[in-house]
Amino acid sequence: MAHNVNWYIENRIIYFHVYGDVSTSELSEINTKIDACLDVGHAPVHLIVNDSDTDKMPANIRELKKNLTFMSHPNIGIAVGVGEVNPVLRFLLPIVVKMAGINYVRRHTIAEALDYIRQYDPAIDWQYVDDGVLLRDR
Repeated sequence: MAHNVNWYIENRIIYFHVYGDVSTSELSEINTKIDACLDVGHAPVHLIVNDSDTDKMPANIRELKKNLTFMSHPNIGIAVGVGEVNPVLRFLLPIVVKMAGINYVRRHTIAEALDYIRQYDPAIDWQYVDDGVLLRDR
């Protein structure tokens, strides 16, 4: 498994891409990185979650909730999933995010995800976008 957690807009939007097989310990590592960003970010901090390349993830809802505590961080805004995911994730994600109580939507492309956030939070200053995050992620 590999993952990237970077600021798309410093202190406001996190871009998170995970791909391959994800273990419980890797979820914990990802959680630590996102939590650190949320700690320094300016609320609300929104998340773009590109998990469309994820093959396997732990299927135990209790384990997912335990290892994804960032979802209950007080600075979190909306999470926008990008692309199609495998059937197991398609089933589990809505349950986990509902249990965490965060706003979560899914869009087909990163451009659609960004448009959604733009409409959701018009206070974001888009002049500080780091498009290099998306380029380096390929």
